[in-house]
Amino acid sequence: MKLNVLMIATFSFLIGCSTSEEKQSRTPLERDHFEQIAASPSQGFYYPYLLFVPLTASLKKTAHLLVEPNNTGSSTDDFKEHVNSAIQLTTKSYVNRMARFISSPLLVPIFPRSNQFPLMYTHSLDRDTLLTQEKDLQRLDLQLIAMRLIMQKRD
Repeated sequence: MKLNVLMIATFSFLIGCSTSEEKQSRTPLERDHFEQIAASPSQGFYYPYLLFVPLTASLKKTAHLLVEPNNTGSSTDDFKEHVNSAIQLTTKSYVNRMARFISSPLLVPIFPRSNQFPLMYTHSLDRDTLLTQEKDLQRLDLQLIAMRLIMQKRD
C-alpha cells in the first residue's frame, strides 16, 4: 500500500491510498455519515476519533482521507471539552465544508492537550509530544496511522 500525504492547511492533511485491490464498487450512502469510534488500545490507539463521510464520498472509486486534529485552543484536563470541540470541528466548521467540497471522508482524532504536560502541543505533534514516555500519549503519529488502518478495514 502506498500512502500519499498532501498538506492542505496548517494542520490539515489529505491521505491518498492506492492499493492493487481497488474497490470495484462502493455502496452509495443515503445521507452523510457521522460516527464516534471508541479508543482501542489493543488495536494501537488510546483515544477515540470522529469519522465524517459526506454523501458524495461514497460515490468515488478511489478514496482520499482528510485528517484534521482536534484543537480546543488551550490545554484542559476535561476530556469532554476535547470531545465537544472535535464534534463541533467535524460537523460545523471549515473542515466539514472542505470534506464535502473534495468529497472526502474526514477523520478527527481526539488527542488531549493536558494541563499536566504544558510543553506538549499534541495537536501539532511537536517534539515534546513525539518524545513523551506517557503511555497513552506515546507515538500519536502511530496511533493516527492505526486509526486510519482500522477505518480502512471497515470499508
